[in-house]
Amino acid sequence: MITVQLDKTDLITLLMGTQGPPMVDVMSEPFVSMGRFWGGFQDKWEWDRSKMELMTEEQLGAVYGYLKYVREQEQDAINKRFPKSKSK
Repeated sequence: MITVQLDKTDLITLLMGTQGPPMVDVMSEPFVSMGRFWGGFQDKWEWDRSKMELMTEEQLGAVYGYLKYVREQEQDAINKRFPKSKSK
């Protein structure tokens, strides 16, 4: 594990590199005030940097922590459903 100190710009850049919130969260706070969801042929989340700059470092960190947790839970569910076969 690597420990680093992130400022507000770092946190925004980190979040901008994520795929966005899960579908169930796109219309709830704080996500609805951080970007926009484009639905249609291909669903897509788009972060809004100017809106994110209005948030505190603590709020941005909490959003990233939540997204990281959700993605880990999704991956765990996939791994349980489709376990990797063990090689001999």
